[in-house]
Amino acid sequence: MGAVATHDNPIINISTEDPMRLAVIDADRVLVMHFLSFWKDWIGKEDPSLISFFRSRLTHFYDENDSLPWNWWKIPRLSEKEREKLVAARKPPYADLGRQWRDKQFKARWQEIQANIIKDEATFREYAEEHLRKEIEHFKGQAVK
Repeated sequence: MGAVATHDNPIINISTEDPMRLAVIDADRVLVMHFLSFWKDWIGKEDPSLISFFRSRLTHFYDENDSLPWNWWKIPRLSEKEREKLVAARKPPYADLGRQWRDKQFKARWQEIQANIIKDEATFREYAEEHLRKEIEHFKGQAVK
């Protein structure tokens, strides 16, 4: 019953000490970086810079104590002071599994950006259909176990 109520608890200063509440928050964070959510959200942005959008997500999901993939911060280059300013106000708690999934989702989106999957509509559609097909097959396999 408390799952929906915990959605944005850190923002409204409700404790995240309860592991079950933290798990719900982690799940929400990871889904924001899921393939469908990330690309859908980017399409709706006024600023069409994909790198700026990706960087803004980094600053929401990582803080200065996290080990950030350095190359993600170099494009465009940020000074150490700029990086600290962007992340200083955010101290998101994560369970270990939440960190693992966060990192996996960020890595996947970064690889897609580097591979230029959006160079044209046909390329993006082909990639998206293959990506989603594999994901469906993976989860079907998990359900059988």
